[in-house]
Amino acid sequence: MAGLLSSGLLVEDNGKYTPTVTGRALAAATAARPLLAKTAERLVNYVLARARLANEADAFAYCVELIAIFGSVASGKERPNDVDIACKLVPRWDDDEELQMAHEDLRRASKRGRFANTLEWAYWPQMEVLRYLKNRSKSLSIHSFDEAIKIDPNCRILYRMGSTKLSALPQR
Repeated sequence: MAGLLSSGLLVEDNGKYTPTVTGRALAAATAARPLLAKTAERLVNYVLARARLANEADAFAYCVELIAIFGSVASGKERPNDVDIACKLVPRWDDDEELQMAHEDLRRASKRGRFANTLEWAYWPQMEVLRYLKNRSKSLSIHSFDEAIKIDPNCRILYRMGSTKLSALPQR
């Protein structure tokens, strides 16, 4: 514990230990090798394709309105550690009653009523779309669009629902 305190990874406040920004960064770090630029580009293209498919399928209660990249891939880093994706979801239907019914149908069909808690139950329709986009990739990190803007105001929009033209990744 003393080593973590002296290295600045933890701070003590009235007998409680909390991680510093550096400590949180270390906790989130992986031992995975950095990605090749080609791999990062392939992952981004894969997410964009899955976003189009999710928007075409009526199986999801939410559509992908925006996708942006931020972090090391957006800045053009040659060997990024992961691909940071920002995603904004919007309800598929305008009618609240119909949307709620779709939520319930998705909850029953996909999880058969087995939720860890009320929060998981409430956010399942959005989480389902994000899980579909991520497709279990360890190299993708998907964040809400609002969160990404706070982290990196220079994030680049690559996909906008209804638009056929996409922005390219930065050149290295």
